[in-house]
Amino acid sequence: MNVHFHAHHADVSDHMRKRAEREVRRAALRIPRVVEAIVRFEQDGAVRRVSVTLRAPQNHDLVASAE
Repeated sequence: MNVHFHAHHADVSDHMRKRAEREVRRAALRIPRVVEAIVRFEQDGAVRRVSVTLRAPQNHDLVASAE
């Protein structure tokens, strides 16, 4: 599984990237045939958001986000 990180106006530490990758890989164990994960970090002033998209074949996506 490939894990891609995107940071939009956000500084993301190496520790946070490693932690996010570890948790994404852990979640992907429960979903069959996940081929890609996209983690987006965004910051708009004091508001910080993260969204995770797990992609499986045949356009089945699982999306989670937090603010």
